[in-house]
Amino acid sequence: MSSSYNPKGNNPAASNSAKHQKLDVADDFEGFDLTSFGYQGIPDTFLEMRCRRVFLDLMKTNTEGDTVEQANRTKNHAVFKVDFESHYANQFEGVRISMEIFYERVSESSQNGNHRFKPGHLLLKPSSYVGPSQTSPRNVKLPFARGTRLIDLLTPIMGLGLQHFWFTCINGKYYGCRDFITQALYQLCSRQILRPDVISTGPREPPLRVDNAFKVLGMRFTVRPPGQGSVCAVDKGYFASGYVRVEQHYMPYEGSQAVLDLANELARPTRGRRGCQCGVNAGYTYNPPRSTKVTSPFPPNTLSIIHNNNNNPHPAIMTTQQPEVASRPISGSFAGKVAIVTGAGSAGDGIGNGRAAAILLAEQGASVLCVDREKEWANRTVEMITAEGKGKGLAFYGDVTKATDCEAMVAAAVSAFGRLDILVNNVGIGGARGTAVDVDMVEWAAGMEVNVGSMVLSAKYAILAMQKNSGQVRGAIVNMGSVAGIRGGTPHLLYPTSKGAIVNMTRAMAAHHAPDGIRVNCVCPGMLYTPMMYAGGMSEEAREARRKRSLLGTEGNGWDAGCAVRFLASDEARWITGVILPVDAGATCAVGSDLPKTASVSN
Repeated sequence: MSSSYNPKGNNPAASNSAKHQKLDVADDFEGFDLTSFGYQGIPDTFLEMRCRRVFLDLMKTNTEGDTVEQANRTKNHAVFKVDFESHYANQFEGVRISMEIFYERVSESSQNGNHRFKPGHLLLKPSSYVGPSQTSPRNVKLPFARGTRLIDLLTPIMGLGLQHFWFTCINGKYYGCRDFITQALYQLCSRQILRPDVISTGPREPPLRVDNAFKVLGMRFTVRPPGQGSVCAVDKGYFASGYVRVEQHYMPYEGSQAVLDLANELARPTRGRRGCQCGVNAGYTYNPPRSTKVTSPFPPNTLSIIHNNNNNPHPAIMTTQQPEVASRPISGSFAGKVAIVTGAGSAGDGIGNGRAAAILLAEQGASVLCVDREKEWANRTVEMITAEGKGKGLAFYGDVTKATDCEAMVAAAVSAFGRLDILVNNVGIGGARGTAVDVDMVEWAAGMEVNVGSMVLSAKYAILAMQKNSGQVRGAIVNMGSVAGIRGGTPHLLYPTSKGAIVNMTRAMAAHHAPDGIRVNCVCPGMLYTPMMYAGGMSEEAREARRKRSLLGTEGNGWDAGCAVRFLASDEARWITGVILPVDAGATCAVGSDLPKTASVSN
């Protein structure tokens, strides 16, 4: 198996050499930049947890004592280990993350027809634990970038399609460290990045097959005091037999007050618990209704938590309930996102719709591939992004009416930044002049190819890249239309016709690719004052007429269209697809036809 982010095409699992062979990666120590894997909706405190140095060890071995078919050896046993060697808010002495992925099989030694599964698990251990696995004949180290966040490591791991998932956290100074990881995993499950049916009650237990998400209580925590076995206070539920019953007389108690008590404690981590060891065992369980007089204000989908306090000789154990709360997007953040903006250039320092969109996306942390047929225009947009100093920009010169250029464009973005999340289809021209009576059909075909065909080609290759992402929303496409595509226009036929095609193409794309988790929306600017409008010259009379055309009586510009694009591309619009958004100061609501022909985009 190999990590989902492998820009040099290396296959760590294919290494057959010495125990500590190093992969052929970047010459400097920084390694790969994984910030493109950030997920929104995870708590800020978790997202910002960083480490000074990270290694990922990939080890391959055969299942101990088992005869394995050759076809299964490649997916038999892969372990990812990561060393965190820095402190985060004085809450971590350092942890090591390990993940094992096993193939699922029926054990030859199973009795009575019971199936056993080889689980994969994600295991956190103290950083002082540095010895390699004794069962691993090969060990490959892959350096990642300094400052890598824990969520940046979990995200590509989630994309590996685990058969099983389990983890434990040891040596956290305060309960806060456990809470951060808990919230992140809970949200990974709620956003369907991690499936609940691949989580077990322990590293060697079968996965819990949950057929109804509303039966799920949430994550269970087990206590691991020093020198003792797993302490697990078990509810009398369907999966109780899956737990190791130790010190069962410390059973959890029920009641809505429990969740309030524990929530307050987690919100105010108690200092001085330096030697505390706590285990976190992520497992979905279901508790059937019990005969209790306690009324809980929370719905049945709850989070079951058991914790230990080393200040007491016996663990204080409580089971609590929490309401299921929808994850809140991080407002305006494009950190870790990668975007392609076509038509991203403008003459000189002019701010067209594409340039504005590229700058605004980068301003919020996105890495943007600025595509334009004019080399100087694309370069100038990248210079503006660089001057902002908040995101990354890369120029790409190409003709988006050509399939080869569109394919190369997407490949360049993925090669440079590791993935693709956003496509802004912004290329468009005024095109052929005239009505149906006198329009030149050769120019008509050329105009339709630029205004409509280029968007289809760009989406064709972008969607293939977005489908490789994980999560509920895997990508966002924003097509640039026009109010002329909604209401028609004058004096020429081509422009409103092509923009009308973009409107309904957007709706069709949204329907086609919603199952892939790809949102498709359309921005329809009104009579903005952009380089496309004034490049050929515009009289003050025409400009004033355009301004009066809107209900607000104000003049718009490229930044207005760019802001609309930024919103529709963001996670704040995660529940919006197939929308046609006019950005016209109310022009589509206005009544009358006082627009002179000289105000037309094609005149």
